[in-house]
Amino acid sequence: MSPKKLLDLEILFRKTQLCAPVVLAEMSGDHSQIKESMAALTSALGSNWSVKNAQQFMSGKDAKSSLESFPIAERVAILTAHHEARRISSKQGLGAVTAPDGIDEAELQALKWYCATA
Repeated sequence: MSPKKLLDLEILFRKTQLCAPVVLAEMSGDHSQIKESMAALTSALGSNWSVKNAQQFMSGKDAKSSLESFPIAERVAILTAHHEARRISSKQGLGAVTAPDGIDEAELQALKWYCATA
């Protein structure tokens, strides 16, 4: 794999690692956690990032494709954030994003089962 490709993958991994907690905090409604996760995101990626930017990134293919780079124990949270971001983006009409369907939900359930038995 070329050095540029590796760098691109590392950047996607880091963005996913920083954006997922923002989406999960929004999901829980924990304002202190939202503030903390946004501080980490903007500190690492710049002040131009917002909750909406994090949701849009997490709803996309890049975030989903980086899932395999995470340790098994973290994948459920990442996939949950991806699904929630897709739900929000679809509802708000942010891009050509569809809400998670039955296949997506089955994928999440299978991953939860796998993580519980691993």
